[in-house]
Amino acid sequence: MLKRSIVVSPWKWPASLWYGILAVVLLARFPLNFVFFPPFLMDFDVYYTIAQRISQGSAAGLYDPTTSDLMMFKYAPCWALFWLPLAWVSKQAAAVIWAFLTCVWMLLAMVGAARLCTRMSLKTPPWLGVAVTLLLVRSISAEFLTGQVNLLWSALIIGALVAQTIHRPGWSAFGFACAISLKLPALLFPIYWIFKKRWDLLLRTSICFGLINGIAAFLLLPHEPLALFRNWLHVLWSSGQSRAFEIGNQTLLSLMGRFFSEDAYHLNILNLPQPALWGLAATVSFFLFSSVLIGPKTEPTEEESSRRSVYDASLLIVLMVLCSPTAWISSYSALILPVTVAIASSWSSPQKLIRVPAWGITMALLLALSAMTHSSFWRFLGILYFRRESYVFLVLMILPWFSLTVFALVWCQRRSCS
Repeated sequence: MLKRSIVVSPWKWPASLWYGILAVVLLARFPLNFVFFPPFLMDFDVYYTIAQRISQGSAAGLYDPTTSDLMMFKYAPCWALFWLPLAWVSKQAAAVIWAFLTCVWMLLAMVGAARLCTRMSLKTPPWLGVAVTLLLVRSISAEFLTGQVNLLWSALIIGALVAQTIHRPGWSAFGFACAISLKLPALLFPIYWIFKKRWDLLLRTSICFGLINGIAAFLLLPHEPLALFRNWLHVLWSSGQSRAFEIGNQTLLSLMGRFFSEDAYHLNILNLPQPALWGLAATVSFFLFSSVLIGPKTEPTEEESSRRSVYDASLLIVLMVLCSPTAWISSYSALILPVTVAIASSWSSPQKLIRVPAWGITMALLLALSAMTHSSFWRFLGILYFRRESYVFLVLMILPWFSLTVFALVWCQRRSCS
């Protein structure tokens, strides 16, 4: 009977089975494949080099260039200790372990995102995780093949939000502190708390951030721990400026640069100087962030407030990626929560996809933009190169358009539920 039901009704398989299938595919595609075919994981090489550097007592050079002048450790000191065990095994073994952990972080993020949707009284189909994976598959593949930390970043923030919903403020603050330590754009959350007067969470997170990084800096460089913080901020500032307009950088700023300043692809409609581009990007970022702060006219109930907080968190995650100084293909794998919320909201109110034009249009656009991130889409159209560049979706800035579409869809869904 069970076998028959599985064959006849695959869409009714339990969520655990769908997650199991997803886990098997991920494990076979990445960690197990890496066992037989040693990979070149560009960003992971930085972490492995840093682990070796610390194990050899060279923590003073934590933020010095590693595999090249551009490849440097860009995270707070606490994460250097997290990378340290990588130095205890061979490079290939470390890459396999890293890929396995990335699978774990991704699955935890998806389960946590689905749980948040359930807490919002949204319907979560059992195949939700697979649908999210398919929409983000280009970025998720890049995450695994470069050895990046965006899925870990996403899992930390989602875990912190889950801790909030189950009234574990200490764990929530710890999760947010770790996420901010990993990538500073997560500071959007504390800025949001200031406007919402969430002083308790702001204080706890600040204390956690100071403690975990202060202790880590002292353990790494006891005679001059503050030097690590200075070097960390210097690396972030210099790398953000120098790589702002590279083709692989898919941020709001680089989107403005592509269409409002002249470059090799000549897609621009204006030719603004660089300071004007920074100002334009800052203005749009401020407008998007302000739209998150717009609240209902009436006092929401506790359930409505909880639902709204998840919508707001989803919007902030989109802005974290989009408004960062640098955001590569893999960075968009951090959009697990907003994409999950967008699908769950649409699944819970399918009639609105027809009755509310904004819902239907943005959902259709979301699917189309996801397809456009694949080279097979452009091959089907017969477009192999654009001005000598084979990554056509990078030239056309498909990923920033995708994230703006996610933002618009989630914002419309939040508005209709307010």
